[in-house]
Amino acid sequence: MSASSIVALGASIVLTAGVIYLVQVKQEDDRRRMHEGVIRDKERQQRKKVESAYYLEQQAELAKRFKKENRDDQALMKLLADEKDGQ
Repeated sequence: MSASSIVALGASIVLTAGVIYLVQVKQEDDRRRMHEGVIRDKERQQRKKVESAYYLEQQAELAKRFKKENRDDQALMKLLADEKDGQ
């Protein structure tokens, strides 16, 4: 083999090894970022779950208050109607 072909072969081997190394590094980085994305999604889902539970609790409390106020209003209307009928 001539010196130039040995240099070309060596350069090809070094270049190929460099490309393989860079591809491996890129794949590891992609895998790491995808895993971090999964973790962020789980955290976001958990926050949404807690937030939804809070809003559900608030809605239940508001519904109770509305029903109580509605009963009170109905009782007041009945009382006023009874007074009016009694006059």
